[in-house]
Amino acid sequence: MKKNIRDFAAVLAMAVVAIAFVFLLSAMDTAQALGTAKIKEHFLRKFPRTQGVDEVRESPIQGIYEIATPRGIFYFHPEKELMIFGEIWDPTGKSLTAERRAEISVKKLQDLPMDKAVKVGSGKNTVIEFVDPECPHCRAGYNYLKDKDVTVHAFVVPLFGPKSEKKVRYLLCSGDRVKAYHEIMAGQDVDVPAGCNVPNERVSELRQLAMSRGITGVPFFLINGKPVSGANTRMMDQLLGKINPERR
Repeated sequence: MKKNIRDFAAVLAMAVVAIAFVFLLSAMDTAQALGTAKIKEHFLRKFPRTQGVDEVRESPIQGIYEIATPRGIFYFHPEKELMIFGEIWDPTGKSLTAERRAEISVKKLQDLPMDKAVKVGSGKNTVIEFVDPECPHCRAGYNYLKDKDVTVHAFVVPLFGPKSEKKVRYLLCSGDRVKAYHEIMAGQDVDVPAGCNVPNERVSELRQLAMSRGITGVPFFLINGKPVSGANTRMMDQLLGKINPERR
């Protein structure tokens, strides 16, 4: 009987400890949320021209906070009231800032309006891309992907001026957008049909879509859920399973 009582007491004590631990974690999360909210308020008060803050969190450096905005990642030292631009690197040569940018990009691209993209191909690998037909690196990415086993969802964004806008209008007015996509991404000169009445808002909407997802430069690819900035064909090879990532 005494043994049963001792066993029950031990189990009860463990349960109390577990409950206390859960409450402690909850309290810590709440405190951290309140803390980052104050940091955000402080940051915007000192740097009011910053265009929005998506997220604030502690950086790997004690006393410095990561500020994620639509224009990129900055760092803030609240005690010194300083904004810091640049990358944080670890001893292995990995950019922790780039890693965070990739995480944020993937999160922002989870609910894209896919009806605004041109679907090209039917391969086993899924590629979402933001490209401009006047961008040389975008064409390099296009040439790399065109013979790969991929399904491409292309958001063609006019970032390079009037020539880009002309080609995007041509694409939007085409009865065969896949054919038009290949034409403009291959660098062909095209003429917008006389009856094409695409409103300016529809063209600028694509640009705004990219900006709203934190994409300020092209090409940008999401290959099987992993982000690639620029025509980084070696990384693209890895994500498409063409080379062993352990071999560098």
